[in-house]
Amino acid sequence: MAQLRALPAVGIEAERVIEAVRAKVGEVPDSPEALVPACAYEEMWRSAQAQYGVPGLPTALALAIPFGAFGSIDYLAGSADSVAGAVASLELHLTAMSPDTRLELRTDSSGDRVVRVSVASANPAVAEEFTLGVLASRFRYLTDGRVLPRKVMLREGPPPPAPASARERMFGARVLYGQPASCLVLSAADFAQRLSSADPYLHATMERMAAQLQLQGSVASSDLEQAIRARLRDALATGAADPRRMARLLGLSERTLQRRLAELDRGFSSIVEQFRREEAALLLSDPRVAVVEVAARLGYAEQTSFTRAFRRWTGTTPAAWRREAAG
Repeated sequence: MAQLRALPAVGIEAERVIEAVRAKVGEVPDSPEALVPACAYEEMWRSAQAQYGVPGLPTALALAIPFGAFGSIDYLAGSADSVAGAVASLELHLTAMSPDTRLELRTDSSGDRVVRVSVASANPAVAEEFTLGVLASRFRYLTDGRVLPRKVMLREGPPPPAPASARERMFGARVLYGQPASCLVLSAADFAQRLSSADPYLHATMERMAAQLQLQGSVASSDLEQAIRARLRDALATGAADPRRMARLLGLSERTLQRRLAELDRGFSSIVEQFRREEAALLLSDPRVAVVEVAARLGYAEQTSFTRAFRRWTGTTPAAWRREAAG
């Protein structure tokens, strides 16, 4: 609902969009924290984009929504001591309040922090861009304008034809298109910036509330996949990414792990394959990381094995993909 309420701020007639949503789901809820049902989400964006007319609507809308409009999510992040603390809390607890959205943090070879966003929705590219815009705007607001991303990576592609897109002006950073994952990249110094609204008591309260929501079962069991992915990066590099050892890291038996994944219609090997593919593209986007090092980090004993896998995923070699991405 916060998205719908902010439409006039970017020049869109909200009532026309709300009418389109009503046609799908009936009356629109009044609460600012209410979620638009999935069946209406795509229609909302389609109708809004038809009025907006140019690329970058999700980013523009995200920047137009004031702090506090997302209620408990905003206050969970905003009461943390630093940008790092806000990301850590959202990585742990965001699904308690926004079940379809997940964050995953990694550090690249230069020490930059890469915040990956994944959204399971009817229109994930739009939802992921919107979430990146919300994160960027919150970090800017909560640090009095000191924190801007170094770059933004979007799954959407190709880039708009203009030399400097509207998105780059809004984010204040370079935007890369056609990436394997949607990410916000921050410098280590910006990641450590303190928040102007830090409140230890409020933050502890918000974290307890989010944890309680999780204990009550409000979070889908698909969080198991997120827990696996969070441990895969280290496990692949050390050769420990097998179901038995992963189950032990999660405090489960291997049989329980496999059963719970089967209930989600997911397999352990498919999760590893998807993670390797996304991580490979992210690592290859950094020219300072040699291809042989990428192969080792992903758990391949030989570079040729990695090259065969990468060609199966993309139809090209890692070196060729890197040259094309750099161009």
